[in-house]
Amino acid sequence: MQPVDRSVVDWLLFETKTIRISDYQRPYVWSESHVTAFTENLLDALFNNEDGAPDIGVVIIESTPTGEFIADGQQRLLTFALIFVELCGIGLQGARKIHVRKNSRLNSLLNLSTGNLQTIIHARQARRIIRTILLGRQDLIGLRKKSSKTDLIKFLQRVTFSIVEFKRNSGDSSHPAITQFFEPLNSTAKPLNGGQILKAYHMGRIFENTPRETWALQSKYEAWFRQHKSNAKLKLGAFHPVIFNLSTKKERLSIERFIDSPGQDVRYKLGCGFVQAIQAMMLGQNEWWFSISQQGKQRQLPYERLEGQEKTSRDEWNASAPLEFCKAQGFFSMVDRVGRLYTAYCQELITLPDCENWEVKTNVLENPNSVTDLDRRPARLICQAALCLEAYGQLLESWSTKGNRLQTEEALGRFCCSSKDSKREKIAEGFLHAKSWLGIGSEGDNLHVTYGFIPTAIFASALAWSDRFSNRSANNDIVRILMLQLLFANVQAQSNSVLNALFMKETIESIHFSDHAQGAVWNFMRTARCKGDFIEWLRKLEELLTRILDEINPSDKEQEFKINSLTNLRNTLSQYLSF
Repeated sequence: MQPVDRSVVDWLLFETKTIRISDYQRPYVWSESHVTAFTENLLDALFNNEDGAPDIGVVIIESTPTGEFIADGQQRLLTFALIFVELCGIGLQGARKIHVRKNSRLNSLLNLSTGNLQTIIHARQARRIIRTILLGRQDLIGLRKKSSKTDLIKFLQRVTFSIVEFKRNSGDSSHPAITQFFEPLNSTAKPLNGGQILKAYHMGRIFENTPRETWALQSKYEAWFRQHKSNAKLKLGAFHPVIFNLSTKKERLSIERFIDSPGQDVRYKLGCGFVQAIQAMMLGQNEWWFSISQQGKQRQLPYERLEGQEKTSRDEWNASAPLEFCKAQGFFSMVDRVGRLYTAYCQELITLPDCENWEVKTNVLENPNSVTDLDRRPARLICQAALCLEAYGQLLESWSTKGNRLQTEEALGRFCCSSKDSKREKIAEGFLHAKSWLGIGSEGDNLHVTYGFIPTAIFASALAWSDRFSNRSANNDIVRILMLQLLFANVQAQSNSVLNALFMKETIESIHFSDHAQGAVWNFMRTARCKGDFIEWLRKLEELLTRILDEINPSDKEQEFKINSLTNLRNTLSQYLSF
C-alpha cells in the first residue's frame, strides 16, 4: 500500500481509535541523544518555513477490528506525544476542552506509556529533556507568550508523517512484512546501533505500487544486508571487507559494523565504522569517531546532505559523481560504493611498494572484476602522497649523514630519534616508509596508537577532493594537499593533536570554494594555518629542502622520483608559507 501523508496532530487528537503495542515491540528506550536530536530537529524545521512542513518519517500500522497495532514508529510517536503535551501545557482534562476526543489515539498512546517499567523510566526522562529544550529556546518563549493553546496546536499541526497500513482480520496472522522484518527488529532489548537506525530509516521509505511489491523489494535489500551477496537487479555487489591489518589474521566485517562501530574500533581498526567516519568528516564534524547511535542531530539523520548535484551553490556538497541518495535505495548504493572504495584502499595499502618501485605499481592487482579504476583513484592518490614523503625521508636520511648535519641542522630536529642524553641518533623510522607516514605499522592487528586517525581521515580527504574534481588533471593538486596533511600530522604529533594537525575542517570546506582544484588548493593554503614556532620551523625546513636539491645531481635517473618528490614538497611548502 502506498503511504498516506497525514498531520501527526490530527491523527493523534481528533479520531477515536485505540492504539496498542504489539507483544514483540521493544519498550520505549530512546536515549537522551535520540530525544534531543528528534526534538531539536523538529523545532528547527517548524521555525524554518523555507524547508516546508517537517516530517517524522514512516509509521507502520497493523489495523484490526479491535484496534491499531504499531509495528514500527512507536519511539517517534510517543516522543512527539510528549512534545505535544509539554509544549501545549495540557493534560488529558485540558485536551477535552479543545475538542480532543476522550478515546483519541493520543490518550491511548499516553496511557500505554504507563504499562511497562522501562517505558515509564525512559518516558519520564524524555519528558524532562523535552521540557529543558523547550524552556531554553528563545523562539518558543516568544511564541508561547503570544499564543493560545489552540494556536500552539495549529503550530504543531504542520508536522506530517506517512502511514503504511496493513489490515488484519480477526483470527488472521500478521502480514509477512510484519513478521519477517519489523518483528525481529523490534523484539530485541538492545538499543539499535547506527547501522540499524539508518537501515530502518531508509527501508521504511521504499515503496512500490502494491504492498506485496514493496515488501518484495525491502526483502531483497534486507537479504543483501545480511548475506553480503551480490544482487544484479539491485545493482549491488558482494560485500566482503575485512578489518585491515598486515598480519595473516583476517577479521571479516558485517555491514552494520562497517557502517557504525564504537570509537575505539574506529580509531585503531581500519574498516570499523568506516562509513560513519566518512559521513561525519564530510559534514565537517570533529568528533567523528563517536558512533552514530551516541550522537544527535545531523549524525542520526540520513545521508541526504551528502547527495551530490551537478549544479549547486558553493556552500553545498557539489561533487559530480558523489554518494547518491535521490531515492531511499540510494543509502544501500552508498554503502555498496564505500565498501568497494574501502576494498580498493586495502589492496593498495597491502601492495604499497618502496618509492624505488613506484613505476611497477600500476601493474599490481589490476583486477577489473573486483574494483574499478574510479574506485582505486582516492587510494592511489593517498599512496602517491605517502611515497613522495617516503622519498623525501630517505633523501633526508642520506643527506643528514654527511658532516655533523644531524646535530647541527635545526630543521632536522622533528624528524630524529634521540638518545637518553637528548643527542640525535638517526632519522626516525616513521619518516622512511610510506606505510608509516599513513599511521600503519609494519605488522599487527591495530593501527598505530598515536596515528590511528590518519588512514581514515586522509581517505575522507582524498575521496572528497577526487569526487569534487573528477578531472584527472587535478590529481597533482590533490596529492599536494594530502602531502601537507600527512606532513603536518606526523611532525606535530608530540605538540599538537593529530586530528587538529590534519586540518580536516579546512580541507573539506576548501573544495566548495572553487570549481577548479587550483582555487580550492589556494583556499586551503589560506585557511589551514599553523601557528607560532611551527611556522618558523616550516620556513627552516623549506630552506633545508632547497639546499638538499642544490646538492643533488638533477640528471641522476636513479634518483628521479625522489628529486621530483622533494621538488614538489618544497614548492608546496613555499606556496603555503607565502600566505
